Amino acid sequence: MKKWIYIYLISTIIIVGELLMVSGKIYQGTGLYIIGILAVILAIIFANLSLEIKNILQSLVLLPVLRVIGLSMPQFFMNINIQYLLIYGIMLIPIYFIIKNQQIQYREPIKIFSILLYRPFPCGRIYIWHVFILATIIILNGQFMNIISNRIALSSEIIYVIGEFMSLFLVIILLISYLISDTKYWNEYVSNTINICSKPLLLAFAAIVIHRIMIVIKI
Repeated sequence: MKKWIYIYLISTIIIVGELLMVSGKIYQGTGLYIIGILAVILAIIFANLSLEIKNILQSLVLLPVLRVIGLSMPQFFMNINIQYLLIYGIMLIPIYFIIKNQQIQYREPIKIFSILLYRPFPCGRIYIWHVFILATIIILNGQFMNIISNRIALSSEIIYVIGEFMSLFLVIILLISYLISDTKYWNEYVSNTINICSKPLLLAFAAIVIHRIMIVIKI
């Protein structure tokens, strides 16, 4: 039961973060996502969790990473669909690491849903994960997409500030990786988890740098 608290916590962070975004509190929502990503990394490194719990946490972290990248990515294209392709193309990297790390075969169902959908709430027969997943799906496919659809309308100041937050957070992740690389906590699973979070952020950071250079030389 105690180990599943991590899943409840991260799921709550995701849902509250989405609600903050929907209400227009972009900075607060992004900050909560960053806290969620960091919490997943630290839990996988230091907490004594089963492989099942680690796999779920590793999968859940995809959404916060997507949100941080989506809101920090500079506006290279006026066509929003092309901008989507850039953002979601970057997300193929963490998906690859998850498939590799969790050894998901192409014939297997997605493990996170097969686990969560049939995990009963310990205090009763209510399948509490149905509520979590349903709420998340409603938020993702509902009002939040209105914000993303109007992303061009976001001020350059918001994108700039979130980009600064993202860059600082990337430094923190890399610092954590460096500090534990020669300790007992370091292993292939931890390495892949950090790659899932850091690799897409590195690409987003490179895009920010390129965009700033383009502005300076006025391309």
